[in-house]
Amino acid sequence: LAARDVIAQNGLAGRITVLSKRSTGIELADLGERVDILVSETVSNDLLAEDPLPALEDAIARLVKPGGVIIPARGRVRVALAHEARMEARRIGTISGFDLSPFNRLASPFYQLGVGSPHLELRSEAADLFEFDFQSGGPWPEQRGRVEVRAQGGTINGTVQWIALDMDQVGLYENRPGPAATSSWAALFHPFPRAIEGHPGQTFTIFGRHEYSALRIWGEIGPQDFS
Repeated sequence: LAARDVIAQNGLAGRITVLSKRSTGIELADLGERVDILVSETVSNDLLAEDPLPALEDAIARLVKPGGVIIPARGRVRVALAHEARMEARRIGTISGFDLSPFNRLASPFYQLGVGSPHLELRSEAADLFEFDFQSGGPWPEQRGRVEVRAQGGTINGTVQWIALDMDQVGLYENRPGPAATSSWAALFHPFPRAIEGHPGQTFTIFGRHEYSALRIWGEIGPQDFS
């Protein structure tokens, strides 16, 4: 109702039609013909959790003209080594003489951080772990990925993940963490079991797997696994 009111108050009721349906419930008869442009915003902090891939596959195949414009045209899952100064404060240790540290195994494998958090510092360059060309229409099957990054030095206690959206051929939106950065999308910090000292130039491998709407990330250095 709010969308219809906004359209009417701006004199566009005769040009814009609101369909109160999920995209999978829209039929070609609702539109009259296939569309020239599809604009979507079903991406989440890890790009995939709101199920953009099946929705786009379906809509592009059924409702968009061949060669139609898809916005955003491409999405990327970006990762880097990082240090999160407050990570240890989230862990359980000894309380009133009881060692409760085994409960740490039950913690979520990641947590959200505002991209402008003063407690988060990147410890490597960024790398693209996964890339999705939305313009292609898919399909995007389950996939494993790996990227190598070089440490810049300093303490490393996890990897941080964020997203980048190529809106078209020239427009880019990225919620890269950094001082004074702002975004409605949080970064996701994946802690290591313990902190390590990264030497400048030291190579780390960050691994990932996406299962259509679920994303898992882990890392290793040499023979040590930090999954």
